[in-house]
Amino acid sequence: FADSVTSVQYAQNIVVVHCLTGMAQAACAAMDSLHWSQVIGTLAGDDTFICITTGERQAEELVLELKRLLKVD
Repeated sequence: FADSVTSVQYAQNIVVVHCLTGMAQAACAAMDSLHWSQVIGTLAGDDTFICITTGERQAEELVLELKRLLKVD
């Protein structure tokens, strides 16, 4: 996950995760395997995936947690 993700941001209840080209589906699958209760669903493309959360606060918390996993401020 950490080797493929390049950035994480959110807008309202949607978290957008940018990845290296071709890595979004694998990173999204890794994210799905964590079974986070605040994530309603995910959708992956080639270099980006999104997570739909239950609310904006949950999206912000998810971004903070993902950045901790990535060791990014």
